[in-house]
Amino acid sequence: MGYRTKADEVAYQLDRARGLTRYVPADPIRRRLQRFVDADVPVKALARSTGLSAPALQAILSGDRTTVQRRTATRVSGLTLTDVYDQQQSGHVPKVGAVRRVHALMAMGWTKDHIAEAGATSLPRVLSGPGNLITLEKWREIKTVYEELSMTPGPSPATRARARNRGYAPPLAWDDHTIDDPRAEPQTDVSVAAGAETIDMVAVDRAIARTGEATSLTPAERTEVVRGMAARGASDRQIGQHLDIVDRTVLRSRQRHNIPSPLRPPTAHDQTDWDCLEARAITSEATGRAGRTRRSDEVGLRPSPAPRR
Repeated sequence: MGYRTKADEVAYQLDRARGLTRYVPADPIRRRLQRFVDADVPVKALARSTGLSAPALQAILSGDRTTVQRRTATRVSGLTLTDVYDQQQSGHVPKVGAVRRVHALMAMGWTKDHIAEAGATSLPRVLSGPGNLITLEKWREIKTVYEELSMTPGPSPATRARARNRGYAPPLAWDDHTIDDPRAEPQTDVSVAAGAETIDMVAVDRAIARTGEATSLTPAERTEVVRGMAARGASDRQIGQHLDIVDRTVLRSRQRHNIPSPLRPPTAHDQTDWDCLEARAITSEATGRAGRTRRSDEVGLRPSPAPRR
């Protein structure tokens, strides 16, 4: 078998060692790609984001391809509308995500004037303009302002109260990877939603150990992965890299579900790979046990002090 690069050969050997096949059924990927097409994402933009050629993408969408490479499936499974818009070069995008971001900032107490001064210069057209599309430039302006302000309370209690009365969801109710999805709903009642959803703890454990696909987790299962990794000392950045999401999304998930931050903040010497972190933890624990055993042996072998005369 020939390989294009050494990395391809290493990836193949790792897949064999893990018992993973190189090709998987295309139907789940076809359905996910169709969601992007239904959301008015141009095929060229979708091809650019997935790393596929436009003909290959069309072949999957039409059903001509019955299998796809596992790495292609993984890349498509983790792709979000926000990712696609970020990589899009020009054109228009649905404005639903931009409107949600503005409303979320208002729920934090940021007035429209504050949001405009921060760089979102076309709020009236975005919020009240005709049609469901806005230019990519306007979407990026609002996304940038949202990223700057969404973790800081705004100065206007009146704006916050009006937003609450209108039912605007705050930033903590949205995940960064779903806020642009027209079918997504804000998590305004987390306790009920989380309790009503079945959690596959086997899938959670596999995702933490990287023996399963993290991108196939439900939101509740993803939360349990965050909870489990945080309890083991992983930073938000490490958890985000493990789940292929940004660390700000991890932070919001922890805040929403009252998950404590890691006990030890990451240092410059930390590895970013969770597998390395786990290996160091296991080694450290084993070393600690050995040290405790050795000290116990030394105590047991230590001669008793001579009795006082």
